[in-house]
Amino acid sequence: MAGPWSSAGWSRNPNLRWTEVLLEALTGAGLSTAESLGCALLLDGYARRIASARRDVRNSSAAPVQSAAVARFLQPLLHEHGYPILASTMTNNEYDDDIGDDDVDFGLTRILDGIEVLIARRTQGRQPRHTDE
Repeated sequence: MAGPWSSAGWSRNPNLRWTEVLLEALTGAGLSTAESLGCALLLDGYARRIASARRDVRNSSAAPVQSAAVARFLQPLLHEHGYPILASTMTNNEYDDDIGDDDVDFGLTRILDGIEVLIARRTQGRQPRHTDE
C-alpha cells in the first residue's frame, strides 16, 4: 500500500523538494537551518493564505461587492465607531473583493525584504573587517 507517507510516496512530494531547494538557498546565503526553516514557513504560510483567500472569493456565492456601495455603507459606521483611518481608506473607492496581483506582490516583497535584511545582518558578522592602516 503506497500512501502519501510510504517510502514510495513521501519522497516524491513536491512540497519537500520546494522546501529543500529553499532551505539550500537560505542556508547558502548565511542563515542557520532554524532561521531558514522559519523563512520557509513564513513564505509557505503567506502563499497558502493568499491561495485560500482567492479561492474563497472565487467560490463565493455572494454578488461582487461594488466599492462605491461599500464605502457609502461602511464609511459613516467606521467614523461613528472610532475608526477614522479605516474610514479614510474608503474615500477613493479602493475597496473590492479581489485580491489582485499588486496586493500579493506588495506582501511578498515585504517578506522578501525582511529576509534580505536578516541575511545581511547574519553575513555582516561573518565578514572580515577591513581597516585602513
